[in-house]
Amino acid sequence: VLPRAVAVGIRDTCVNYYAFFIVAVILWVGTGHHERWVNVRLLSFFGFISYGLYLLHFLSIELYNDIVAQFAPVLLVEHSFRKGCLRLLIAGAVATGVAYLSRITYEEFFLRMKGKNDKPSETVPAAAAIQSVLPD
Repeated sequence: VLPRAVAVGIRDTCVNYYAFFIVAVILWVGTGHHERWVNVRLLSFFGFISYGLYLLHFLSIELYNDIVAQFAPVLLVEHSFRKGCLRLLIAGAVATGVAYLSRITYEEFFLRMKGKNDKPSETVPAAAAIQSVLPD
């Protein structure tokens, strides 16, 4: 019998390898003849908001848990698959909406600013640089 920490580590490693495999297959399919299978508008939308969704999804789930615990304890997930699906649907919709609003307002503002303050680099030929240093 394996200690719990080792068993959890192995399980998590297997999940990570499985997720890596799925992503690798999707990338492989997306570069081949079946590109249309992965070039779906819904996937493009989630790619567009992915960073905000990554930052907000856990907060949305915790907010759902807190609100339900205070106002509707009967909807607490505990060990119910249906209640877990309901939480995923509601928290996912909230996180997706907030991530989209964040992307089109806050993130776009900073993305448009990117590169505006960059000064063009001035390159001076080596011979001119040496001549400017040497006395005439």
